[in-house]
Parts: sequence; structure tokens; C-alpha cells
Amino acid sequence: MNKKIFTMVLAGALALGGGMSVPTFAKEGNQHSTQMETFKEEHGKRLTHHHCFLKGKTIDSLLKGIETYDLQTEGKTLNEVWKEYREARLLDEAKQLGIDTEGKTSKEVLKEVKRTKLMQEAEKYGIRTDGKSMEEIRQEVKKAKLYKKADEYGIETSGKTMRGIAKEVRDAFIIEKAKQLGVDTEGKSIHELHRLIHEQQLINEAKELGINTEGKKINEIKKEISDTLKAKLEKLGIILPKGKITNN
Repeated sequence: MNKKIFTMVLAGALALGGGMSVPTFAKEGNQHSTQMETFKEEHGKRLTHHHCFLKGKTIDSLLKGIETYDLQTEGKTLNEVWKEYREARLLDEAKQLGIDTEGKTSKEVLKEVKRTKLMQEAEKYGIRTDGKSMEEIRQEVKKAKLYKKADEYGIETSGKTMRGIAKEVRDAFIIEKAKQLGVDTEGKSIHELHRLIHEQQLINEAKELGINTEGKKINEIKKEISDTLKAKLEKLGIILPKGKITNN
């Protein structure tokens, strides 16, 4: 497992602290890399892909955000609305953290939000921050999070590398998630479970949107979800890019 793959696995394992959608697998050579995407999409995420795949329930987040922040959407592109939503949410988060945003750019506010949250996490895990750089603190917080998740899953960490622990935590989460969704895990590989989890999440999402899934193939369900989400956005006067719109 090379450095790039390990970084993705570790990031996924550490993301387990919050709500989460199914991990996303990608092949690199003969290795399967995985990046678990958190329910909270990262600030600054850009929607530039032609097909505009929105991951991790972000369409739902956007629709709720439009209402929460009273955003004007008529005649604006999806990217424009998404940018306004991100900025409104960022300012709201900064306010909750007690950060003064007056006269600051979004980039400056984001930097302060990240720093404040990191320092709060360091305090939570009992990490001393005096004389340390933000990167040093960030790495210590990541390690503390990983060991906490390993402990929650009953994973022995003694004598193991961070890489090995991260993989075990990732695998434990996927098995747990599969069971929560009613997926039979017996005799199935982690990659197979990932696929089955994703399919079950699509079915659940379709049902939430009032779509009948009985007797339909996954691709058919995906298309109906895409069409339904497009209709919701178009009703708000949002100009959509060509291609699929999906929550998962």
C-alpha cells in the first residue's frame, strides 16, 4: 500500500467520528483504495465536474440550506447557489464558534474556523498545543481519533502500524454499516459489502423520495433519483448542468 493509498485509508478511518455515507472505493494498480466521505461535506468543495455528482446527501443539505438561509435561487446556476450556501453556512459556523468575521474574506474565515475546531479537538483529546505547529497538532489529533475508534471497535493496537490500524477500523465500520442496513455479511469481502451498502442506500434514498423500487435494477433507480432531484432544484429556478444529479 503506497503513501497515497494509506493517506486515503487513514482519512476514511478518522472520518468515522461523525455521520457518514458509504465509503468510495477506487482501484489503483492491484490495490483498492478507499475514502470515506463524511456526512458533512468539506467547506470549499467545488462542483466543477460535468456530471455534477454531489456526494454524501449534499443535495438534501443544499435544499435545507436554501430554506434556512433564505437564499434567492431563481435564475442562478447550481454552482452559484452552492457557493452562496457554503458561504452562509461558513459564516454561521464562525458565529457559533465566536469568531469575528467583520472585514474578513471567506478564505480567512475558513482558516480561523478550521484552526478553532482543531484546537477544540486537541483539548478534547488532552493534546498539548504549546510550541507546536498546526500540522503537528493536526497529526496528533488524527492519531488520537484513530486510536479512539479502534478502542470502540475492540481492535488491538499494540505493535501495529497506523496503516494497519486504519485498515482494521475501516473494515469494522463497513461491516457495522452493512449490518445496520440489513445486508448479509457472511462470506463477503469488504469490497462486495461496499457495493451492497451503496445499493441499499440508493434503495433507501429512492423510498424517501417516494420512488417505487420494486423489481427495478439499480441503474433504473439511480436514474429516477436523479430525475426527482433535478425536478426539486428546477422548481426553485436553479439552472442545472447536464448529466446526473445524485445524493449518493
